[in-house]
Amino acid sequence: LDARAVHDALHPRLTANVYAHVFDARREPVYLYSLGRRVPLYDLDAVDDAITARRESGRPLVPIVSEAETIGFLAADTVGFTHDDANRRFLASVTESVVTGIAVAVIVALLAAWLFASRLSRQTRLVADGLRRISAGERAVTFDPRGAVELREIGDSAARLQRQLAEEEQLRRSWMEDIAHDLRTPVTALKTQLEGVIDGYLEPTVERMHGVFDQVVTIERLVEDLRELSLVESPETTLDLEPVDTVSFVEQLIRSLYPTGSPSIRVHADTIAFRAMADRGRLTRAVSNVIDNAVEHATDGEVVITVGVRRGYAMIDVANTGWIDEAEAERYFDRLYRGDNARGRPGSGLGLPIAAKILDRHGGSIAMEQIGDRTHVRMFVPAIR
Repeated sequence: LDARAVHDALHPRLTANVYAHVFDARREPVYLYSLGRRVPLYDLDAVDDAITARRESGRPLVPIVSEAETIGFLAADTVGFTHDDANRRFLASVTESVVTGIAVAVIVALLAAWLFASRLSRQTRLVADGLRRISAGERAVTFDPRGAVELREIGDSAARLQRQLAEEEQLRRSWMEDIAHDLRTPVTALKTQLEGVIDGYLEPTVERMHGVFDQVVTIERLVEDLRELSLVESPETTLDLEPVDTVSFVEQLIRSLYPTGSPSIRVHADTIAFRAMADRGRLTRAVSNVIDNAVEHATDGEVVITVGVRRGYAMIDVANTGWIDEAEAERYFDRLYRGDNARGRPGSGLGLPIAAKILDRHGGSIAMEQIGDRTHVRMFVPAIR
């Protein structure tokens, strides 16, 4: 094989990303082309590198046959994408761009995360500080309406809690003032009369002792009503629910309240048979409070009780002749509230609030309204057939 003839035949067809090795029949190199140039055969190191690279590639030698005689061997293939200088420069440029892009993206992401974390941390500190101030007793704490949705929701919940606490505290103060006022009157009367008896200014007559006893009964009733209200308001108090026939329940209750004969009380019952799921003892207290209140305030002494069912609830409607200001109807169920027509009458002002709380614990309700010349108090308890 002539090296020049081989070069002239192959060189026009070779590119920088291929190699071509031609050997004679003895496997001695005749022509070596690699990486876009002809390898000088006198450069033994370059020849050795080219042949080693070809062997490592695993490309076999292909016999060159002429007239049934092997006159040489050929090995040719691409040298790989990275063997070209332009390709290597391209890869280096792409790698540099990718690394730079990743670095910039990481820096931007870290900066954004730091800014977000700083803002979130600041908002969290403000919310936590507001909660601490509320727990310390402040009731005028405001929360920033901006920021993360979750923190805004926490702030809104804390604001609602703050308003509720303020209302409860105001109600507690009013309640304690009313209790002190209602206790002060009988206690003062007791103290005055007992001091007079002790000092000899007053005679301990039977009539006077009856008056003292009445004052003690008033105090006892107030204390008992307060105890009952605290029990029904306590979440630890459970109800012993059972089916209760409301018609027979009301009739039995009236007989127990007025064993010697009831005042003018009429009971009207619907023809539909129904029962209520209720704690009999608690329901007795609630309904008896309402009936006592109606009998006390009836202008002509007549009370009409209607027992029926309305929209899946057992209804007990207690109506008495009289008048209320409908604008204040809801207030009659507040603790110790007493309307103008109740002032000067006996009572603690807790009967209707106790009834309202008991019905609420049953999943029912109570309402008061004026219809014509009658005041109606309607109690509702979940009904069953």
